Amino acid sequence: MQPASERPFQASRFAYLTNTDGLAASHPGAQQQVENAKSHYTSALKNLESTDKDAREAYHDDKANGLTTDTFGNWAMQNSPEWASAKAEAQAAGAALSSAAMNAFGPAYEQRIREKQSEVDRAAYEAGFQPEIF
Repeated sequence: MQPASERPFQASRFAYLTNTDGLAASHPGAQQQVENAKSHYTSALKNLESTDKDAREAYHDDKANGLTTDTFGNWAMQNSPEWASAKAEAQAAGAALSSAAMNAFGPAYEQRIREKQSEVDRAAYEAGFQPEIF
């Protein structure tokens, strides 16, 4: 089983956190907080996807030239501070979205996300990777 960081990042795998269709917010202010958090999360995922692509190209160049034997995750932490920063930002934005949505929608959101996270985890395992949470 490979570490999650060895799998190229795809924002679409984690977009399910933004799915609040059909859920009723506890109050209008909560709905607006969720919408703001969704926007920030989506932007952070797109930034990470772009940064991940660039970092992987540099990593593969270093590997091909014999400059590293590290896994991508280890290499990126040392050689691509932009990647590490983008990953941390996406994780923080995901946590903020989850918190806002739990506050707004309660157990209905939690159940929806738990089911989808299970699907994402299963797909990661089937592909030979440890799952990752954003």
